[in-house]
Amino acid sequence: YVRPMVCLGCAKPARELCPACQSSLRPPRTRFVAGVVADAAFAHEGTAARLVHNLKYRRSIPAGGLLARSMERHLHPAASALVPLPRAAGRTLTYGIDPALSLARHLGARTGLPVVNALNGPLWWRRRAGRSRRDRTGVGFRLRVDPEGHVVLVDDVLTTGETAASAIRAFGRSDISILTATSAGTM
Repeated sequence: YVRPMVCLGCAKPARELCPACQSSLRPPRTRFVAGVVADAAFAHEGTAARLVHNLKYRRSIPAGGLLARSMERHLHPAASALVPLPRAAGRTLTYGIDPALSLARHLGARTGLPVVNALNGPLWWRRRAGRSRRDRTGVGFRLRVDPEGHVVLVDDVLTTGETAASAIRAFGRSDISILTATSAGTM
């Protein structure tokens, strides 16, 4: 990993993050999804939201690395496998990246935990960003493989929790935690 010569938040000359962007990162509130603790590295605002946006829509691997490094300190101590929540296949093709998979791979490289593609989702589902809570529905994930031990569901952003709740339902067990780069709003 080569550190960029510009700030990943604002593109000013800096190594990774400039002091202004670094100081704008805020911790999120603790949230629960379907009775499961959902930890995140940052509140989904300002610099943190830009980092997620750059990862999702601009394929910024360095932004993903920075976010994963920050997520690592929130990793459940009993974690035995990292399971990324898959992006709709059409969006992965369109943008050239699955942000949750990228984050999970960065985390796996840092921690030695295996990344397990345990979930299948539909090829496409309606875009959820900007929609109200009542207009969001579960994704309908299907379990491909069930890793042993404590599973950590990895995603880029937690908004209403519907995507994570769909994954929890697919697993149908309780030794699961959720870890995201950012968390938007409250539940």
